[in-house]
Amino acid sequence: MAGIIGVLGVALAVYCLIAWYFSARTNEPAEIVAVGLTIFILGSMVLIVIGRSGLMAINPRTVLATRYSFWSPFLWAALPVLSFYCWPRLRAYSKTLGLVALALAVGTIPSQLRAGAVYAAWRKASEDAALRLVCGVKDERSLQQLFRTSESAADRVLPLAEIYRQRGIDMFAWPGANLVGWPSPPMAQPGQDLEGHWRVDQVFDTLEKDQPAARFQGRCVTREEDHAADYVVITQADGKVVSLGRVTAGKTFTGYIANYSPKTVYRCHAAIDGKLEPQPLNRVGRDAL
Repeated sequence: MAGIIGVLGVALAVYCLIAWYFSARTNEPAEIVAVGLTIFILGSMVLIVIGRSGLMAINPRTVLATRYSFWSPFLWAALPVLSFYCWPRLRAYSKTLGLVALALAVGTIPSQLRAGAVYAAWRKASEDAALRLVCGVKDERSLQQLFRTSESAADRVLPLAEIYRQRGIDMFAWPGANLVGWPSPPMAQPGQDLEGHWRVDQVFDTLEKDQPAARFQGRCVTREEDHAADYVVITQADGKVVSLGRVTAGKTFTGYIANYSPKTVYRCHAAIDGKLEPQPLNRVGRDAL
């Protein structure tokens, strides 16, 4: 049913574009936006299919895989607008075609919501796996999930990740990603008044069997303005940065510590406006084993 709706929607969009092209009527601003979106969407489809046409005989489903359909929500937003403005231009069944366009767009809402939920869950898991890699935590499951491969992470994924790290691209491009393994940068002077805490809530095995990793979570905001930190870093007693933590929309943060030892003294510092705050966050609770 989703495929049928998609084909009908694309066909109707092409028909409305043809009617718009051969019409001499003055264009409205909203119509121009809808026309531009539709042309972009259909052009993207053509480029994607052409670019992956070599796989058509091998696996046709891969050529039109849903992960390449980034234009789908825009199509269903533009189609009713485009069809509405095409009513005066269509010689036959103008209102009927406009109502069909609206019905098709409404009919896609459930599938769009489901796809959005799946994408959100996948993105959250991927970002978590990427953060583990940035922090130096190498566990098989998250690496396979990040690179979508069933092969051994140690054989294929880790060499590729090392290239990413050296070139500072992909998950290693965000501020702070290049701090792991290096001495802590200078602290901000004077520092801000912070409110927050952190704790280790999980210890798990990695590819290096004798080097377990730990997940930590916490919260950090400025007391005066209630602003969240940009990110947090975990340092050892010698000042070496051993981990990073990403801050989420809820002003909480999560990170991972490679080669974790409960006997090691760790300090957590927040980065505000790109500078580390000298005041360490309090560590609360006990390790979850």
